[in-house]
Amino acid sequence: MEFKRYKLGDCLLLIRNGAVIQQRKGATGLPITRIETLSNNRFNRDRLGYADITDAKLYSSYILEDCDLLMSHINSKEFLGRTILYKQKNNECIIHGMNLLRIKTNPLILDSYYAYYLFQTSYFRKIINSIRKDAINQSSISISDICNLKFDLPSIENQRKIITILKDLDYKITINRQINDNLEAMAKQLYDYWFVQFDFPNDEGKPYKSSGGKMIWNEKLKREIPEKWEILPIYSILDKVKSTPRLTTDEYMTIGQYPIIDQTVNIYHAGFTDRKDAVVRQFPAVIFGDHSCVVKYVNFPFVRGADGTQVMLSKDERISVEYLYFATKIIPLREGYARHFSLLKESFIIIPCISIAKEYKEIASNLFRMITYNRKNIITLSKQRDELLPLLMNGQVSVNYHLSHKFFILYKDKIY
Repeated sequence: MEFKRYKLGDCLLLIRNGAVIQQRKGATGLPITRIETLSNNRFNRDRLGYADITDAKLYSSYILEDCDLLMSHINSKEFLGRTILYKQKNNECIIHGMNLLRIKTNPLILDSYYAYYLFQTSYFRKIINSIRKDAINQSSISISDICNLKFDLPSIENQRKIITILKDLDYKITINRQINDNLEAMAKQLYDYWFVQFDFPNDEGKPYKSSGGKMIWNEKLKREIPEKWEILPIYSILDKVKSTPRLTTDEYMTIGQYPIIDQTVNIYHAGFTDRKDAVVRQFPAVIFGDHSCVVKYVNFPFVRGADGTQVMLSKDERISVEYLYFATKIIPLREGYARHFSLLKESFIIIPCISIAKEYKEIASNLFRMITYNRKNIITLSKQRDELLPLLMNGQVSVNYHLSHKFFILYKDKIY
């Protein structure tokens, strides 16, 4: 496969910063991208900002289009250069906001998907670190420096062969994540039905509250709960968890035996490690990020990457890990509160009767076992993609297609 060297700027139709718009909490209108929109290496529509803008014509040149690339060029060092490929949904209209670069490739030279994968390589990370400018709290890279970067690119035809393989792997990862979303939604729906609406099955198998089950008023919750159920502060049902050595960002690896859960509780995104001394072996467990207020269910050996990541286990047999997960997930926390976990522990949790608690645990734990299985597949597929990525990009691996459109990988004179 032949390669030709290009300046990145010669491969682009557009690279520019976003519109300078002051976003405000509580505002509505057209959504606007911000740095947080790229968190977890994906386009987060739930992390868009707003500024009460309703007329798209005012920012017509800043409206995102399908296959635009968005790059974080002002961020902390570890996230600098993070890039996602925007895929438009249902004719949505999103404004390109400031502190993210919007990039359009020249389709005759550089496929947008190929550029996206190129920007995920360790080689790109290395050169970004060589041109970044560091300040006290953040780093930055200039548009001119980005445009002067040089890359060896194959022909457009070969670029498309390469990205077909990578897209197939990403598609499988996406499907696994969608399945997991549906499985968790099923467990959450059952939790809401049984422990929020209180229509768990009574002795006759009918919905308890809807069938006239006895309810009693609880003054602390300011609502009725089923008879003989009780409430307790969360701290009273939590088991103590032995702390583990703290890991620094420099100790995070792209591969390793144990997934790292950092302060933002970004499972599978923070990295991996082989440090056995740092493994929390009590799982499944509920993880709470004290800074991010994110709650996660974990059912595999993992490492806590930094302070502010709390592990929650129940010592009450009526409170399963699955129940604890959804019960804590719905607790509202005050914005700006210095120690969110302290507030969480002081909140009250409803304690169901033992029979219903065990029945829910059996159903929900089976669903979460399937989720864990899919998560392990995601890790495997992600590693395969990440290991294959640089080999495809530097020509160590060649790709050939036959008429049935199935691909073969040729590496070290072997066909796979």
